[in-house]
Amino acid sequence: MAAVKESKWIVSVNGNPSYCGIGAGGVQFANGKAEITSKRMADWFMEHDGYTVTAQ
Repeated sequence: MAAVKESKWIVSVNGNPSYCGIGAGGVQFANGKAEITSKRMADWFMEHDGYTVTAQ
């Protein structure tokens, strides 16, 4: 059986590359970036201004 690859996204805070803290949905940001595995949260950040989301 083949292994299932987990999807990941990197969320970047536009205009504040040094942001550290907790964002929407409890997502933890460090140095303006967060790594997430939730498609639902990736969609949320894509739909809101101020963030850039890239698939890994």
